[in-house]
Amino acid sequence: MLQRARELDNWIGDFSLPASVWLGGFFNPQSFLTAIMQQTARKNEWPLDRMCLQCDVTKKTKEE
Repeated sequence: MLQRARELDNWIGDFSLPASVWLGGFFNPQSFLTAIMQQTARKNEWPLDRMCLQCDVTKKTKEE
């Protein structure tokens, strides 16, 4: 739990999206994915209803 809190504190501190995330560690992963889509749509001026998600599941560790 402390590692999760520390990771979120680091993430909030620099306001950048991490290269990878553990979706199972989130209380509500769908909200997280929706927020990423909204942020990307606003940044690139794309219509939100035309966006879709693609998730690549890997066995890589955080260091890789």
